[in-house]
Amino acid sequence: MLRSFRSRLGWFALLLLVAAAYWATGWLADFSHYDPFARYRTADYLNALGPDVGSRVEGARVKVYSGKDLTLSFRATRVDIRRDRARFTVFDLNDGRVYDKAKPALAFAAGGFVYDTVLNSGSVFGGLTAWNADLVLRTDKAEFDTGRGELRSGAPVTGRYEDGRISAQSVVWAYKEKSGRAEEILWEGSVQDQRSGQVRRLRLRGKTWEVLSNPRRQIFYEAEAVDQDQFVRAKKITWFEEEDRIVAEGDVEYVGPEAILQAPKVVVYRKEERAVATDGVRLIVKPEKEKGKVAPPPAGLPPAEPELPPGLKQPGGGSSQGQANQQEEARRSDNIRKYPIVVTADKVEYWYTEGRRRAEVTGKPKARQDLPGGEWREITAVRAVYDLEAETLTLLSGAPGAQDVRLRNSAGDDFVAEEVVVSTVEGNETIRGKNVSGVMPIREEEVKRQGTGGGSGGGEPFGALTPSYGQPEKSSALRVYRA
Repeated sequence: MLRSFRSRLGWFALLLLVAAAYWATGWLADFSHYDPFARYRTADYLNALGPDVGSRVEGARVKVYSGKDLTLSFRATRVDIRRDRARFTVFDLNDGRVYDKAKPALAFAAGGFVYDTVLNSGSVFGGLTAWNADLVLRTDKAEFDTGRGELRSGAPVTGRYEDGRISAQSVVWAYKEKSGRAEEILWEGSVQDQRSGQVRRLRLRGKTWEVLSNPRRQIFYEAEAVDQDQFVRAKKITWFEEEDRIVAEGDVEYVGPEAILQAPKVVVYRKEERAVATDGVRLIVKPEKEKGKVAPPPAGLPPAEPELPPGLKQPGGGSSQGQANQQEEARRSDNIRKYPIVVTADKVEYWYTEGRRRAEVTGKPKARQDLPGGEWREITAVRAVYDLEAETLTLLSGAPGAQDVRLRNSAGDDFVAEEVVVSTVEGNETIRGKNVSGVMPIREEEVKRQGTGGGSGGGEPFGALTPSYGQPEKSSALRVYRA
């Protein structure tokens, strides 16, 4: 029995040994997989500087090279460099410079900057101010392309260009080429007249603006230019800076204190204070009550109701009295200042020097004045000169003695002359002619009144055009004049 107990005890001990060995083997297996640093292996631990940030530098001065050429430099409170060193992010950037052939081309400061060293370009965030001697640009976000030498912003931009304030919806500035492009641009500043030294406030607006460097010029598309004395609008306005010459093309409209000019093309020579309009010109001499006003031209210029002397009714209807009044309007000279005069020609050359303002009109010039009730009067000539200082329009023939100037009106008057001078001076509104001849329909009652010494009833053809009259040669309904 004792032997049997010992045998059972041996088997029990063996079982305990096997169990202990099995437990030890499992424990060793678990221990071999145990990582005492597992709790530190988290995303926050592995990317303590931020996702994909390999290193960080604070209070740094950074210089970026493309090959051997310095392209970019700046100071920053912090620079995060990506693990592959292909990109870095800059915070609180100042004293920035972009370079062209190792020379600073543009300075800048920004809230932040992400630069790609492979693409040689970077995006600005947190606001940007960039500047050089000619311009200052401010925008919320932008891109620097140091490979192309460009600063681009698709966000609204404000700043300064050549002593004027600018604002635009977007800007591309090629700082190496010193050229640029902007959309929906507005420029406001002061321009000094080279001769008089007078400083004028000028506002330029355009759908698109280009600055080109060779030759230096600025181009405004769908443009408007306004100062206190004039308004110009055109599809394209180009300022050649070195020559100080401005070319306006495409539906050009110029509005000054005394006149409105419309033409396909106008060239302004600012040094000479001379402007040339060509290719079919329309010059509108303003009526007296509109002079001095500078604003965009109206869609049309219908004649206003006339201001007739007391005792006369407004023309109208089909009555003989209404027709007579209309004829009198067409033949009077004291109403010249009351209605616009439209001058058309192939070419108008205008000198705008203060005290010597005048315009020469060539290429089939015609002056027409529309009056109330469908009445009108017009003059055609070979050449015309409009003196803005003397307020006179002189129409001339092609040669001495020729009668190339023709005057007609809706009353049926038809005259030719060697020269005609139209004066719009207040109190001295006249139409005078030289070497004049023509015909003038008259009413029977006028003939009777003249026969009894009653005068002509105010029906002189074109005012004082004919200083002396001949006698009727054909009938009592038509008079032929020579003077």
